[in-house]
Amino acid sequence: HLLWDRNRPYAQPYAGEFVPRLASDILALIRDPHFPKRPKAQPGFLADSVAGRPNIKFRSSRDICVKERAKQRAQSLYEII
Repeated sequence: HLLWDRNRPYAQPYAGEFVPRLASDILALIRDPHFPKRPKAQPGFLADSVAGRPNIKFRSSRDICVKERAKQRAQSLYEII
């Protein structure tokens, strides 16, 4: 449902590969005691956690995402030319 919509088939080529490969990781994360209780926080937690899989562990992946977001926020929106 989330990966395939007849009107917007953007992720369809990846749907068959992405979900089965990460299914065990996703289930492990859902069972993690640190998994967010709030539904709005859950997709971000999952995305940040599996971003580096299989090369990076869940926690390290989330740490990298937090550091990169902090770098982006620290950059000024304005540039003196």
